Amino acid sequence: MKKPIIFIMGVDWPPTTFIKRKIDILSHTDKFKLMVGAYGKVPKNSYSFKVIRLPQIRDPLMIRVLWLLKYLIIGIFHPIKTLNIINISKQYSINKKQFFNRLLKYLSIAFLDFDVIHFEWVAYTSYFLPLLRYLNKVYTVSIRGRQITIDPLLSEEYKKDLYEVLKGAASIHCVSKALENETKKIYKDARTKVVYNGVDTNLFKCKEKSASSELNIVFIGNLIWKKGIDSALFIFYRFLKKGGSGKMYIIGDGDEKERMYSTMNNLGISHNTFYLGKKTEKEVAEILMDMDALLLPSFAEGLANVILEAMATCTVPIVSNVHGNSEPIKHKENGFVFPLLDMEKPASYLYYLYTHPDVLSKMKKSGRKTVEDRFTLSNMQKGHIEFFEEVLV
Repeated sequence: MKKPIIFIMGVDWPPTTFIKRKIDILSHTDKFKLMVGAYGKVPKNSYSFKVIRLPQIRDPLMIRVLWLLKYLIIGIFHPIKTLNIINISKQYSINKKQFFNRLLKYLSIAFLDFDVIHFEWVAYTSYFLPLLRYLNKVYTVSIRGRQITIDPLLSEEYKKDLYEVLKGAASIHCVSKALENETKKIYKDARTKVVYNGVDTNLFKCKEKSASSELNIVFIGNLIWKKGIDSALFIFYRFLKKGGSGKMYIIGDGDEKERMYSTMNNLGISHNTFYLGKKTEKEVAEILMDMDALLLPSFAEGLANVILEAMATCTVPIVSNVHGNSEPIKHKENGFVFPLLDMEKPASYLYYLYTHPDVLSKMKKSGRKTVEDRFTLSNMQKGHIEFFEEVLV
């Protein structure tokens, strides 16, 4: 009996950490076959699943022209289908350039054999919606962060497109209950399922740390406004002003790097604030094992993976109470949550941990237990397999 095929669509290669984990665990099930449509350079490798290189606008024009010719040759054997896709591409394009790009993308997946197509980024789905309707294909989507919490506030047109996507989706994966609620604000009858991300507890683990007279504090995230790097620096500054002692380490990259250095200099904390740049998953795990607290004053999150990774490494999370951030945290038991834009409370929580090493030790152990009980890769695998099984019934 032929196994159904799940096609994970539009993944930048190599995948970001959370999508990589998802692909890895879905590729190790006998329930269905996995196929991945990837953008970027895909190395020839012995993956246990099929990876298909998809064309993108960044590719050289000549390469895209050759790709289009290839798909049109394949289309000779499906003339009616090909003509209909050409007409659909024309209908949703306002100029020849848009028509060329849309036709290329549509044909790149139109003749693939799959049972369910899944979009990891919900905003990307609307572009393919006309094709999916014509092909009568079952599709599912994942909901993460700003595409459901911020973007609908910026554009009514986007909100309408999002409504249509959610209405037609066979199932909608949400990374937190908070995002499930946000999804149903857009379309109240959305068929949602919460599947939390999991952590590799063999990679992200606790390490015995010798007693120290200072706190090691870490910020991990893109250096962009919504991650709140400036707020993290002001909180650390307040912690030091209260009499605390410690170092702050910053991991990530982005447009706010120059401003970050300026803030560090203006606050006079450059001597004990260290920028480590962008790091691999393994490097992040190694760094976290030497940390005492994670500081994350985000403006928008689905449920930040780094919170779970910190808890797995016995690093106490101190995070803003936005969207799903608070869902794994029992306040003052395995971490702290604070109101958005509050600088005083998180600084006080850092100082409390600094002056109460016994509490710090208990909270570290509690965080690790929370991950082992609720946020393992096996729990994540079970949730995602059930998600697709319910669609395939």
